[in-house]
Amino acid sequence: MQTYLKTAQTSIFGAGNSIIKSSLIQKVKFNLNYEFNYGEDTDFGMQLRQLGEDVVYFADIKIDHLKAPIGGYRTKVKQRWADDAIQPKPSPTIQLLYQTYFTPEQLLGYKLLLGLRSYKNSDIKNPWTYITHYNKQWKRSQFWSYKLQQNRNA
Repeated sequence: MQTYLKTAQTSIFGAGNSIIKSSLIQKVKFNLNYEFNYGEDTDFGMQLRQLGEDVVYFADIKIDHLKAPIGGYRTKVKQRWADDAIQPKPSPTIQLLYQTYFTPEQLLGYKLLLGLRSYKNSDIKNPWTYITHYNKQWKRSQFWSYKLQQNRNA
């Protein structure tokens, strides 16, 4: 079922069904820090936007999306943080994406909204306990985001 029904400017670049000027491919690239995780399409779109280009979603163009057995991936990949006692929130690659493109104020706003949305679905119902746990998850996300950058830049 189609979720987005209006043609609109967006930051997300749909790599599987896109048209792009070939001259722009020389100026942008897929960031391997996002490999086997989330955020690569938004990062690519943001690189284009930073060049002054528009990224537009056309609602009336339809494609069939053939789903892989596990999300968008053909093979199961175990993330380095999978065995952490405190699981990062958000995903470290989403943290990386937002640290790259958001202002400190936007990042703080995102942290607040994610925390509020997550509290609703959390098993922890004591708000003070939840806030403490969520802050630990946020710090783990920042830690792994930093590790992702270090490994690719080495």
